[in-house]
Amino acid sequence: MTNQLKDLMTEAVDAQAPYVPDLDTLMRTGRRQVRRRRLATAVATAAAVAVVAGATTVAFNTINWSSDAPVAPMLTPTSPTVPTVMSAWPR
Repeated sequence: MTNQLKDLMTEAVDAQAPYVPDLDTLMRTGRRQVRRRRLATAVATAAAVAVVAGATTVAFNTINWSSDAPVAPMLTPTSPTVPTVMSAWPR
Protein backbone atom coordinates (compact mmCIF):
# COMPACT_ATOMS: atom_id res chain seq x y z
CA MET A 1 0.00 0.00 0.00
CA THR A 2 2.81 2.40 0.83
CA ASN A 3 4.63 1.75 -2.44
CA GLN A 4 1.44 2.12 -4.42
CA LEU A 5 0.73 5.52 -2.85
CA LYS A 6 4.33 6.59 -3.45
CA ASP A 7 4.10 5.54 -7.10
CA LEU A 8 0.80 7.43 -7.59
CA MET A 9 2.26 10.60 -6.05
CA THR A 10 5.39 10.37 -8.21
CA GLU A 11 3.30 9.90 -11.37
CA ALA A 12 1.10 12.87 -10.48
CA VAL A 13 4.11 15.13 -10.00
CA ASP A 14 5.84 13.92 -13.16
CA ALA A 15 2.68 14.46 -15.23
CA GLN A 16 2.61 18.20 -14.52
CA ALA A 17 4.50 20.57 -16.77
CA PRO A 18 7.22 22.56 -15.02
CA TYR A 19 6.31 26.14 -14.14
CA VAL A 20 8.09 28.67 -16.31
CA PRO A 21 7.20 32.23 -15.38
CA ASP A 22 6.47 34.69 -18.17
CA LEU A 23 8.96 37.47 -17.48
CA ASP A 24 7.18 39.99 -19.69
CA THR A 25 3.92 39.55 -17.80
CA LEU A 26 5.68 39.76 -14.45
CA MET A 27 7.52 42.96 -15.43
CA ARG A 28 4.36 44.54 -16.85
CA THR A 29 2.42 43.71 -13.68
CA GLY A 30 5.16 45.06 -11.42
CA ARG A 31 5.47 48.30 -13.39
CA ARG A 32 1.70 48.76 -13.31
CA GLN A 33 1.67 48.36 -9.54
CA VAL A 34 4.49 50.89 -9.13
CA ARG A 35 2.69 53.33 -11.42
CA ARG A 36 -0.55 52.98 -9.42
CA ARG A 37 1.29 53.52 -6.12
CA ARG A 38 3.03 56.62 -7.43
CA LEU A 39 -0.23 58.01 -8.79
CA ALA A 40 -1.99 57.39 -5.46
CA THR A 41 0.87 59.11 -3.62
CA ALA A 42 0.72 62.11 -5.95
CA VAL A 43 -3.05 62.43 -5.54
CA ALA A 44 -2.81 62.17 -1.74
CA THR A 45 -0.03 64.77 -1.66
CA ALA A 46 -2.02 67.15 -3.86
CA ALA A 47 -5.07 66.71 -1.62
CA ALA A 48 -3.02 67.43 1.50
CA VAL A 49 -1.53 70.56 -0.07
CA ALA A 50 -5.02 71.72 -1.08
CA VAL A 51 -6.34 71.21 2.45
CA VAL A 52 -3.44 73.12 4.00
CA ALA A 53 -3.76 75.94 1.45
CA GLY A 54 -7.50 76.17 2.03
CA ALA A 55 -7.12 76.21 5.80
CA THR A 56 -4.44 78.89 5.56
CA THR A 57 -6.62 81.02 3.31
CA VAL A 58 -9.57 80.74 5.66
CA ALA A 59 -7.40 81.53 8.67
CA PHE A 60 -5.93 84.66 7.07
CA ASN A 61 -9.32 85.85 5.87
CA THR A 62 -10.76 85.68 9.38
CA ILE A 63 -8.11 88.03 10.79
CA ASN A 64 -9.21 91.65 11.13
CA TRP A 65 -6.46 93.61 9.38
CA SER A 66 -7.93 97.09 9.97
CA SER A 67 -5.68 99.50 11.84
CA ASP A 68 -8.63 101.39 13.40
CA ALA A 69 -8.87 99.10 16.40
CA PRO A 70 -6.39 99.75 19.21
CA VAL A 71 -3.87 97.10 20.01
CA ALA A 72 -4.67 97.20 23.72
CA PRO A 73 -7.10 99.34 25.69
CA MET A 74 -5.63 102.35 27.44
CA LEU A 75 -5.65 101.87 31.20
CA THR A 76 -5.87 104.96 33.32
CA PRO A 77 -5.67 104.33 37.03
CA THR A 78 -8.42 106.02 38.99
CA SER A 79 -6.46 105.97 42.20
CA PRO A 80 -2.80 105.45 42.92
CA THR A 81 -2.01 101.88 43.63
CA VAL A 82 0.50 100.74 46.19
CA PRO A 83 2.19 97.46 45.64
CA THR A 84 1.55 94.96 48.37
CA VAL A 85 4.41 92.91 49.67
CA MET A 86 3.50 89.44 50.74
CA SER A 87 5.76 87.67 53.17
CA ALA A 88 5.84 84.02 54.11
CA TRP A 89 7.18 84.87 57.58
CA PRO A 90 4.70 85.80 60.28
CA ARG A 91 5.19 89.21 61.91
